[in-house]
Amino acid sequence: MDRIPSLSDESMKWYEKMIHVYNNILSEDEKKELEAWEKEYTGKDNLATSDWPGWQKHIGLPPWKLHAN
Repeated sequence: MDRIPSLSDESMKWYEKMIHVYNNILSEDEKKELEAWEKEYTGKDNLATSDWPGWQKHIGLPPWKLHAN
């Protein structure tokens, strides 16, 4: 019997993809955009690196946002 992935399993896989994208796919310009976004937004309104809008084009919305809709 197959196990249904939990939100925490899905979230961990998304974070793994986020790290892979950062290390292997993001251009230097995108990395600079991410850094600037982090400086401006992280810590405000509970925002974190995973909230950066640039991730969406590479890996889609995080599972916790998909399940919230």
